[in-house]
Amino acid sequence: MKKVAGVFLDGSELKVAILGKQKEGITIEDLLIIRSLNEENSNKSYNGAVKDALLNDAMELIIEEDEEQASGEFNPFQTLTELPDINSFNFIPCVSEPHVSYQIINDINGAPSKEVRKELFKRWQNSPKSVHSMDNVNFIRTRDHNILSIYSNEFFPVIKQLEKLTNSQKVKRLKIPCVKSADAALTSYIIDNFDIQNEKVYLTVHLGHESTRMIFFKDEKFIHVSEYLSFGSQTHDIAEVLASKIAYEMDNAQLYDVYQIFLCGEVAHHKIIEAVKNTLPFANIKIVEFDELSTNGLSDDKKYAVSAFTFPIATAVNYIKQSKRKSKKHDLSPKMVKDSQSLFQLGIIGYAILILMMIVMVFFAQKFYYNHKDIARSEKILTTKNKEASELIFYEQRIIDLQSKMTQKENLQVIVDTLKIGSARWIDLLHQLNDYDLKKSNMWVTSILLSKNGINLTGVSVARKTIPDFSQHLAQSDIKNILNQKIREKKVNVFEIVADPEKFGYQASLK
Repeated sequence: MKKVAGVFLDGSELKVAILGKQKEGITIEDLLIIRSLNEENSNKSYNGAVKDALLNDAMELIIEEDEEQASGEFNPFQTLTELPDINSFNFIPCVSEPHVSYQIINDINGAPSKEVRKELFKRWQNSPKSVHSMDNVNFIRTRDHNILSIYSNEFFPVIKQLEKLTNSQKVKRLKIPCVKSADAALTSYIIDNFDIQNEKVYLTVHLGHESTRMIFFKDEKFIHVSEYLSFGSQTHDIAEVLASKIAYEMDNAQLYDVYQIFLCGEVAHHKIIEAVKNTLPFANIKIVEFDELSTNGLSDDKKYAVSAFTFPIATAVNYIKQSKRKSKKHDLSPKMVKDSQSLFQLGIIGYAILILMMIVMVFFAQKFYYNHKDIARSEKILTTKNKEASELIFYEQRIIDLQSKMTQKENLQVIVDTLKIGSARWIDLLHQLNDYDLKKSNMWVTSILLSKNGINLTGVSVARKTIPDFSQHLAQSDIKNILNQKIREKKVNVFEIVADPEKFGYQASLK
């Protein structure tokens, strides 16, 4: 992932902490202080250490005004030569009072975010603060419905300084994924990295050059966040002032005891630590020095000054970890920052091309939709046709089966009719044979056969003269032949008579 640069504007100093994510953990890779000309003396006391000692390794880049530029507009960053490649960073600015204001809410249950924001906006409207838009209302959920409501201004000076930095480095824009609350990021870092006990009150004190922040929390919930305190490390008798302000804020929050105090920022001076101990003698005091982060790449001077970069370091760590804790998911970016971070920075031609691309995409999407619709309709029709074809094949097979049965029935009927008519004919023929009295004429019929030529009757007669008479009895049948044969030493006449079916009436029997 890209390196992360936490940024905090502390008075006239832009403090930058550059962090990276390695396999072994998060590393503080560099610390920078970028100063403008607003400060009168660049060698002011740095809480007991001379600032010149912190100029090593380009930690502090001091911008000096050219005599040639004194009469014209001055870009305080144009002479920077030692700043790393800013295109390789994600810049995460953090802001605090007076650019954001806080309210601690404990009476809103787990409602949807949109409803919570509406309710918080109403409460800000009823507060002494001047509020204008619900878009500027953000909030952070902690435990047990505890909410830190944040109202942010439209303008953040730290963003303005980053814009100047952008111009001085001749880059189009900086990558600014989000803007975070410095107070919330620091509190979240302390809760995640220190042994926080239940039912104990904790105080975080951040001492800057010109302002101080005090945050009270208990059971991982905010209980009091101080308003803007306009004193810092450059204030005269800062130790006494800080001690009195701690007592005042405790009284304001109706707190009578603090279990542990976390000191950070410009707190290296031993007098500050002693003043806090004298104010709360029973409280444990811990200086936030980010011991769990690797500082192997820093010089000794920079390691000594790590606590002074508490806000930008805590903010960068908060962004890198992207913890599941809801209190860490917030973005205070003004609308202009969000707009500037859009993926495309387009001119008139660019917008025209974008519109054209959208039209083309809509056209192809519509075409795809209608093609898909036509395909679905065709598939439905094909399914219907296949079903109808299957039904037709079924009915056709039924018809073939019925036709076969009907043909069989007709053939059977023909056979039955033939048998019926033929049996009547055969009975008639037998009656005629019986009427002739073959026995009296010494004649015998040995076979009666149907042939293509008619009805063939074969028989035997003792007397030859009876054969023509028999043929005439059978409806003028024709004698085909008469043969003489001996049967048992006696001569007999074997005859064959053919009766015409049409004449005799046996045509039905031959069908």
